[in-house]
Amino acid sequence: WKKALDKIPDLIISDVMMPVMDGFEFIEKLRGNPDLRHLPVVVLTAKILTVQERSFLEQSVAQVVRKGAQDQDKLLEEITALVHANRN
Repeated sequence: WKKALDKIPDLIISDVMMPVMDGFEFIEKLRGNPDLRHLPVVVLTAKILTVQERSFLEQSVAQVVRKGAQDQDKLLEEITALVHANRN
């Protein structure tokens, strides 16, 4: 993981539906890495989440956003605030 990153990002935007590994596995691996576990993650997805999936995400990520359900300007403001909070 760390070797693959030239610079650690301030925030990760992810979906839970990805081609190689699902987003839940990605988040578990990220949270298991001491160098990366602090990173805020925003999940932007069209997937209809089960109760268990939503519970996992609520405990593991900064925010879950349903694609198309939120105003883009508001989403950008929230992401900007998360990035600034992570830098402090």
